[in-house]
Amino acid sequence: MRSGGGSTGHLGLYIGEDWWTFLSTYQDHTPILDISCGSTTMSLSIADRKTGAAAVRFAREMVGRVAKFAAEGGLHGLPEPRGW
Repeated sequence: MRSGGGSTGHLGLYIGEDWWTFLSTYQDHTPILDISCGSTTMSLSIADRKTGAAAVRFAREMVGRVAKFAAEGGLHGLPEPRGW
């Protein structure tokens, strides 16, 4: 699935044992998710800081892909995303 546009960039991360994640939440705009490995950090946020149908579709798609990534990587036993 692909969105209708407005997003830019490409970054590949190969995760070793030196990783971390951090979620920053705010009252006045959408959250920012940081994913780091080694000295590289990637931040995810919603374009124009607007929550809407596209942001919800992106979050649902990401959760589904992360679950599949975990299963394909041998990380069985993680809960399947539900209630979306």
